[in-house]
This record gives sequence, structure tokens and C-alpha cells, in this order.
Amino acid sequence: MKVQNDLIKICESLINTRYKYWLLGDKIDYRPPFYYKTDFHENFNLKYIKDNGTNCAGFINIICSRLNKNQPNLDGGTEGWFFCLKKKKKLYKIDPNTKYPFGTLLLRNYANECDQGHLAIKYDNEILNKSKIIHCYSTNTPNRKLNQPGVIIEDFNISNNWFSPTYTHISYIEDWLACNLDSI
Repeated sequence: MKVQNDLIKICESLINTRYKYWLLGDKIDYRPPFYYKTDFHENFNLKYIKDNGTNCAGFINIICSRLNKNQPNLDGGTEGWFFCLKKKKKLYKIDPNTKYPFGTLLLRNYANECDQGHLAIKYDNEILNKSKIIHCYSTNTPNRKLNQPGVIIEDFNISNNWFSPTYTHISYIEDWLACNLDSI
């Protein structure tokens, strides 16, 4: 229960953080937008994150760093998360008519620069297709600016309709937060 309460506090503190695109050739490292394997010393406080933005994977990486949890060894992008959870057998096909618990990670794997995949967190205990999720995304075309809406809580079906469907897999909170992804 403490992890769930901490997760809520971290997520809600990041609401309205603007989205920052990753563009082909950009590094996936400790800097924005990924914050991959960042120890969050004084230079990476909430103000810094809000001033510099994040992307969907960076949002998840920030949460893991704040909770002192592991991140994927391959990289901290959608592809890294997908690959590591699949390798650990902690990735399951999604069913929008299932009642997944709060904190379940929703995933779509990286395909290319235009379809970078997506990560989101289920934000209630309802049936998925009637749920709220929290995630980070942009309504703009890829650019170097900070974009809106960024980190937001909204209905699952809004983003699930971007593709047919957007989300293809899930990982339970106890799996994506507790699984030692560095050991593969």
C-alpha cells in the first residue's frame, strides 16, 4: 500500500509537466526527456523536470528513480521497457474488458520514429476500457519545443484510440516495479 501511495504522490506532482519529444539520433540517457538511471541529486528536482519536460518513458523512469526501483538495462525507452519485461516473462497481452489493478503499466512497443510506442499507468481499479490512466504525451508533431498536454490523467480510451489499439500489453505494478530488470 505504501508503494501505491508513493506512486500517487509522485504521479500527481508531475501533472502538467510538458512533453518533450525524442528524435532519432538523440541519446537515451540521464538527461531530459528520458531521465534514464538518474539518481536525482539536487540538479534534477521537480522544478528542473517541469522546466525541461519528459516523454512517456521518462515519466516512468522518473517514477522508478523516485521509488528507488530498477530500470531496464537495454535502455530507458519504450523498447527497453518492453524488451526487458518480455524477457522476464512479466508482459501480458492486454484485454480492455479486464479489471486490472491500480498501477498496472500499459505498453505499446517502439516500432519507428513515427510510432515510438507508448507507456501509461492505470490510475484506478475499474475495468480497463472504463478506466483513468496517467501518462505523458503531446498533441503536436515532433519538435524540439515543450509540448502540451504532457503529464495528464484522462480516460483510457482517448489514447487507446490513437492506433487500433494503442496499448497491446500490460505489466502488473508488482512486476514492473519489483522486477530486477538489470539482471538480464
